[in-house]
Amino acid sequence: MKRIQQKSSTGSRSQLKGLLIASTLLILSSAAAQTPPLTDFGYQHMSPSHGPGGRQVPLGNRYCLVVLIDDANNGVWVTNASFYQSIVFDANAPNSINGYIKENSCGRFQLIPPSLGGAIGVMGPLTLTPAELNQLATSPGTATDGQVALSAAVRNGFPLANYDLNNDGTVSYDELVLLVVANQTARGPGQTTGFSASLAGKNCNMQVSSVPETTVFGRFPTVIHELHHNFGNMWDLYYYTIYSATNYTLNQQCTLAADFNWVHLDPWEKMCMGWNEPRIVSIAQGGSFYIPAAQNGDPTAPIILYDPRRGAGEFFILEYRTANRASGSGYDFEVKSNGLFLWHIHQDASHELITATSPFGFTGPDTKPFTDWVEGPPDNRTPDAAWPANQTTPYPTWNDGSQAIVRIRTSNFQDTDSGIFVDVLPDAITWVDFTPSILPQAGTFDLPYRTLPPAINAVGNPGNLSIKTSTATQSPITISKPMTITAYNGPATIQ
Repeated sequence: MKRIQQKSSTGSRSQLKGLLIASTLLILSSAAAQTPPLTDFGYQHMSPSHGPGGRQVPLGNRYCLVVLIDDANNGVWVTNASFYQSIVFDANAPNSINGYIKENSCGRFQLIPPSLGGAIGVMGPLTLTPAELNQLATSPGTATDGQVALSAAVRNGFPLANYDLNNDGTVSYDELVLLVVANQTARGPGQTTGFSASLAGKNCNMQVSSVPETTVFGRFPTVIHELHHNFGNMWDLYYYTIYSATNYTLNQQCTLAADFNWVHLDPWEKMCMGWNEPRIVSIAQGGSFYIPAAQNGDPTAPIILYDPRRGAGEFFILEYRTANRASGSGYDFEVKSNGLFLWHIHQDASHELITATSPFGFTGPDTKPFTDWVEGPPDNRTPDAAWPANQTTPYPTWNDGSQAIVRIRTSNFQDTDSGIFVDVLPDAITWVDFTPSILPQAGTFDLPYRTLPPAINAVGNPGNLSIKTSTATQSPITISKPMTITAYNGPATIQ
């Protein structure tokens, strides 16, 4: 019996190594097969940090009431109700709200007008009573705008009770969207907030987006921006105080969250609202993929690139954006650059974006942005840029400073193309870890070499060698072919 145990433990190292390799491959294959669901990445997550908790995702139709209030009390307006009926509800009108929503949601969501007799969705301009003007003067703010505008609408015949759609006694933000346009010019560009009121025998627990008419004609994307706070899940992606309104405003002209330009929402926020379902690709899997342009209306166009070892908390999204698509630029006609956008997303266990100074290392107060940005070419002069044709990205960096063991290569394409091909290139690095281990050595991240000679021999010409934080006995070695040697997760000293 003793001899059998001894033979079993020492008689066949090759068999033991084969078993280890098979077990390792089985573990890796099993992990790769268990792809996380889209909900792990934030799909249909309506953040309670950016609106009321428990909201419905914006899918299907939702009633929207537009109220024009004469808060200047002078009867002076640039235009009339019919203009707002078109610019809000007509998806075929140039640069309309519903046109933007339809394209971004891949046709999954629209604002629909309440029936107001001869009017369609718009009330006003409404003259306010002295009491309503006094309320605006003594308690200024977006919530007061909502209370006054809805009160004036009911006073002028709006059938509010009809929009308690579930008959629970409350008209909620999931039943009626309120957009208020005021003619007073001494206002900010726009705000959205919740408000409550008791009108027409109903409790109102609603969201109001309030903008002056100067914003409608001066920076209309802000109106759309505010409405996405109203019915949606949009985060304001700014570098806060110091870098606000500079070329370092996060994702400026890459996402509507910057609220100045006609550009699409970023793919993570679309996913949170249920407007797209990106394909999920493991970093270890790689492959070649076709990515349609954002305005193509394909909900599966983006690609989530994740590392199974890290889970779904931090990942990348690949997206193709262009303002020059041959079949029309759609609502992305002011996007800042054309090509592959490499979005870097980092969220907590509740799918809330965290804040971090990466990737730009900003210091000082109020300089930590939400982690939803574009990692563009290293020589770009602003943080947000797209990768052009025939480029291979470096290894993206996780927020803990380690490298993602993958690169992305763009195909040869033109800005007029409706889509591009990209290659996801996993683990093109030869890895070394001097830490003793019984695992087999294959030069991969999970099965690194334990000494330098086989690693150097395995590196291509030229190639990449990465040394994990570890310690080895000093010994001379000759490197006779070009290669890039990097340290992973800490310093490496070569003497």
